[in-house]
Amino acid sequence: MDGGNWAAIIVATLALLSAAYTARQASKASTTSVRTQAETEAYNRARKLDTDTIASQERKIEKLEGRVLQLEEKNDQLEEDNDRLRNRINRLENLEKRLKEMGYSVE
Repeated sequence: MDGGNWAAIIVATLALLSAAYTARQASKASTTSVRTQAETEAYNRARKLDTDTIASQERKIEKLEGRVLQLEEKNDQLEEDNDRLRNRINRLENLEKRLKEMGYSVE
């Protein structure tokens, strides 16, 4: 074999190796791209789920806060009613005591 043939063989071998390396890198890049896209889509789905969950929880919290205000108002009203009833009981007990002192039977 002469020197020109060896050079052609070496060039062809280098071209073959280069093509194989390029194909392998392209395959890796493609796999990475597909994986990255899948991860991005999964992240976006999870993010949407989180956002929807947070929005739902905020709506529930607002409803509960409104209900708490209603219950606090109702509690205040019941405490006022309770105070009025205690005052009436005290007045009635005082009247009963005075009636007993005056000799009346209170039963």
